[in-house]
Amino acid sequence: MKQMHILDQMKPEEVAELKAQSVTKTFQRREIIFHKEDTPKYLYVLLEGAVCVFDDTPDGTRNILTIIREPMDCFAEVYLFIDEKLPFSAEAMKNSTVLMIPRSVLHRFPQISQNLNVMLSQKAYTLSQKLKLLMKDSLREKIMEYMQQHPDVLLKRHELASFLGVSRPALSRELYRMVDDGLLVLDEHGSFKTVI
Repeated sequence: MKQMHILDQMKPEEVAELKAQSVTKTFQRREIIFHKEDTPKYLYVLLEGAVCVFDDTPDGTRNILTIIREPMDCFAEVYLFIDEKLPFSAEAMKNSTVLMIPRSVLHRFPQISQNLNVMLSQKAYTLSQKLKLLMKDSLREKIMEYMQQHPDVLLKRHELASFLGVSRPALSRELYRMVDDGLLVLDEHGSFKTVI
């Protein structure tokens, strides 16, 4: 599925006007972009870098909701249009540049509304895929489903454990069992790959 980006099909003069009314900010690695419970003020667009959208539990566990790596991908857009505080935080995973488009200027650009409709549909599809993955009965099935859905995405073990909602030791044990059973191979870089 081809990903729609927020500035697709906009005229260059519209993009220039939009950027003039927005804030472009570079966040350092581990710098917080917004906190849970903040009031949504911006549509966030990743220009460069990587952003982790997460929720920390009271016991200190970090649940990763998504990782934004694709330039021109948006995050926190749903909450601009409902009267709710942000239910998660966002942090730069490395030095990252983000375009922050104020909610107050979005209505001036009809193409953004059309693009947002497509993007929200794509995100709804992605969430249904994650739900499909999380509904699997066993950790092994969840791992295989993740690898089928995301063959080119390599997460660190703690990131994958968070994404799957399991502990890192349980994930590691199952990954090595899957290697022993011939379902996965461990490459020279320590990455697990499915056997083709």
